Amino acid sequence: MVFDPGVLVVGTNSKLKTVNDLLEAAKKAPGTFSMAHSGNGIDDWFNGVMIEKLTGVTFNLVVDFKKGETNRKWLQEQNEKLQKIVQEMGLGKK
Repeated sequence: MVFDPGVLVVGTNSKLKTVNDLLEAAKKAPGTFSMAHSGNGIDDWFNGVMIEKLTGVTFNLVVDFKKGETNRKWLQEQNEKLQKIVQEMGLGKK
């Protein structure tokens, strides 16, 4: 069994806060927003193509063969932040 959720991420200092913010900005500037994927035909590429077809936006779809490592690093950073919050709340293992 494989569970591979899609993740949509923008920089922490981005003015884009919601998916709708991103889609509206992308509609105003076709092809200027990049979306990394692991290769044509892969699920994340397909997700990008479907978002384009369903919303009318045009992304710059870019193959990123290191995407898995990038995702792993980002998820690790998020996990560390979450662990810190859990500890500060006193909800960690006793």
